[in-house]
Amino acid sequence: MLPVSANSKSWQQSITKAPAGPYKEKKHCKLYYDLSWKGSLKAGKCEVEFKQNKGKSQPVQVISKGYSSGLVRSLFPYDFYYESKYNGSTLKPYNFNIWEKTKEETRNIYGTFKGNKVYTRDEITPLSGGKSQVRKSSFGYPQFFDLYSCVLYVGSQPLKKGEEVNMVIYPFDKPYLAKVKVLGREKHKGHQCIKLDLKMSKINQDLSLKHYDKMKSATMWITDNDDRVMVELRSKIFIGDVRATLKKTEWY
Repeated sequence: MLPVSANSKSWQQSITKAPAGPYKEKKHCKLYYDLSWKGSLKAGKCEVEFKQNKGKSQPVQVISKGYSSGLVRSLFPYDFYYESKYNGSTLKPYNFNIWEKTKEETRNIYGTFKGNKVYTRDEITPLSGGKSQVRKSSFGYPQFFDLYSCVLYVGSQPLKKGEEVNMVIYPFDKPYLAKVKVLGREKHKGHQCIKLDLKMSKINQDLSLKHYDKMKSATMWITDNDDRVMVELRSKIFIGDVRATLKKTEWY
């Protein structure tokens, strides 16, 4: 059994234990986003689709795909596909599948959530024709969320000004502590929104925390209604100020 440091005890005590709130239901829809640097230089496209299968016992499926474009693609060619399934009542994830391609390699990550553990298989294949590398890992914690179920869980809560939602998330191949704070409500991009501050830290195998260098800070706006759709995400990361801005919503 891994030792539990004072650091790990502190953040574990801060984890939000409330069940999924009153705004958890996600209608069948497709969301279209523009990606940019600082909202001015076009960087790519992304679309996210939520598929609610018939019957409350059936999982909800999320399919997301996107790519870099224009000048950004000439510097950083990138394509991705992300598919996951989660429980529509609890928002707990079942599994996810990620494919991404850069100018050097393709990468496939498969994640499965079983009980209090998540198991991943990460396969990286060089485009130069070299041998693929496969890494397998696992991590245990009582409550997990993946890339999309964590956003839905936050949006399901009442989100009063000053409220904090802290979660353990496993979006790709490693666990993170995500700390979300409600900054207030305002009109943003033509929508009445809830403004959120997001901070992330890596979680080591011994449950101690490590600063996440790739993301310095992030601000997210979601609609202040029953749908709780993400209107914009602004992230200050290692390559600059990257934004995802909602351009169109299709309801089914």
